[in-house]
Amino acid sequence: MATDSVSEGAGDSPHTFHNEYNVLSQARDAMCDFMYTHHLSVANPEAVRFRHSGLQLTELNVSQIQYGTSVTVDLEPMEEYYSISLPIAGTQSLTHGDCTTHSDRYRGIVICPNQAVQLTMSGNCRKRLVRICRSALEHQLHKLLGTAVTDPVIFEPAMDAQQGQMASWWRMVKNLEREQKHSVSLFVDGPILAHVEEMLVAGLLYGQRHNYTEELAKVTTITVPIYVRRAQSYIREHARHNLTIESIVAAAGIPKRRLYEGFKRCCGIAPMQYLREVRMTGVRGELLGSRCDDDITTVALRWGFSHLGRFTREYKKRFGELPSATRARCR
Repeated sequence: MATDSVSEGAGDSPHTFHNEYNVLSQARDAMCDFMYTHHLSVANPEAVRFRHSGLQLTELNVSQIQYGTSVTVDLEPMEEYYSISLPIAGTQSLTHGDCTTHSDRYRGIVICPNQAVQLTMSGNCRKRLVRICRSALEHQLHKLLGTAVTDPVIFEPAMDAQQGQMASWWRMVKNLEREQKHSVSLFVDGPILAHVEEMLVAGLLYGQRHNYTEELAKVTTITVPIYVRRAQSYIREHARHNLTIESIVAAAGIPKRRLYEGFKRCCGIAPMQYLREVRMTGVRGELLGSRCDDDITTVALRWGFSHLGRFTREYKKRFGELPSATRARCR
């Protein structure tokens, strides 16, 4: 017996899904489609009871998965995703080269792109799995650092989920799951979810050690000057208006050159680039919202994008998909 269903959550976004397969090949194909190419081995194929359910946001996915029997998964290197998992029951272990990391409900594991690894799961293992797009994580790190991310982000594979910052991170993940049960929730509708995703990605970067940790720690000690905060607040409040650099400088109350220097040092971008980021995020939030019936052109114009061809190109470069694909996901 094998069943497969996809359903939407209480709101139009994010989408929730539920897959069930009792056939080994179908379970393998489902996970190949979901995240990675792999070889799946089990001692007793007849015992497979694959269950995978969760919610799909824009840049990340939160789900629960189990096979119903002990499995060994030989993963080929992923290119597009980071995989972060934590058992709810049972155990799992990750082998990368000569290093093996054991995982239970107190200790999670991280699999990074371009790593060939072997994953084993006990027969009673049921785990939470967070899949994060590599492009979203690198973009977030770029925003936090203010400089280009030249090398792949490589996390330590072992994650302390019992105490500390990553324990807090997993509590956020579980709360996001719980909120999907409510018909009305800030964590079900579109605009807020963009901020939730950003918070989860940033939380992973701050909480789990990786090859940029020291560099990130240095940047976070920088105090954002009050004139930069004034300019940021002014931009966010008036992003739909016809803003000029002169009006932003006037709101900040300092010379243009000093404002540019402050933005470059604290944000890594110029004030007008910051405005475009705010506007892009605003458009995406509306397109993901379940209550927005305006067409894409109307939404883009409302946020100050008058050159629609350029807007579409920049949107795809920023989010990895066309505005029409974002809107279609929430229909």
